[in-house]
Amino acid sequence: MVDEVVGDHLGDSVQLAGVDRVEDAMHRRQSGVRSVVHEGFLWAMILARRLFQWNDNPPKGGLVSTPRSYVSPQREQAARETRARVLATAKDQLLRHGYHSMTVASLAREAGVSPQTIYNSVGGKAAVVKAVYDVLLAGDDEPEPIAIRPMMTRVFEQPDAASTLRAYIHMGCLMYHRVGPLLGVLLGEGPGADRALTEFVDTIERERRTGNASVVRHIADRFGLPDTLTPTTATDILWTATSIEVADRLVRRCGWSLEQLEAWLGDVVVDTLTVEEGQ
Repeated sequence: MVDEVVGDHLGDSVQLAGVDRVEDAMHRRQSGVRSVVHEGFLWAMILARRLFQWNDNPPKGGLVSTPRSYVSPQREQAARETRARVLATAKDQLLRHGYHSMTVASLAREAGVSPQTIYNSVGGKAAVVKAVYDVLLAGDDEPEPIAIRPMMTRVFEQPDAASTLRAYIHMGCLMYHRVGPLLGVLLGEGPGADRALTEFVDTIERERRTGNASVVRHIADRFGLPDTLTPTTATDILWTATSIEVADRLVRRCGWSLEQLEAWLGDVVVDTLTVEEGQ
């Protein structure tokens, strides 16, 4: 009986001790879980702070988010207007004072902007001159190449070689009317030791020859060239006939009208570059 009571008490003690151990284990486990969760939360906060830190002093060696770029339509419009004002002022300075007299500083002062604004919106002096030329040539500041504009498309839609060449000469005379005064000043001064101006002249001549070659290639493929001409020779002739020097000599120096220039050039290139009937 005593043994049974003692045994009962021992059993209760054992059971209580076992319960205590289980509760201790559960407490430790819960504490460990809370510790892990807490630690994980802290690391997540640190990472988030590094990822989304927008202050002026980003952490060294850490992950820093880059603010999403966004340019408002108003800001884009303001940038276009600034660029247009810079180019208009540059054209005026070039025509009044010449290439060698124009500087970025004088351009900025007259346009009412900082020199850095000119570098940001257009570029250096050579880039400004090329941009002025391109706007005059195309009639606007859109980035669309001449080759895919409607005026060039009309050239390639002509029904025969003679009409193609006359349409091309007509387009060239319109362009000369826009850029002739500028090129007269630039070429009249001469590049001298200015490498940028030399490169500008080389670039526009290379671009013009590329356009000439595309017209000759179109005529050769669709209508044919005279047997005495290769595409390269035909391009040489068209490149010379449409040169700024020829137009400047006849219009500015000799007093020809653009209509006279267009008619004469049209006759010359048609007589030279088209196949006579019956050949």
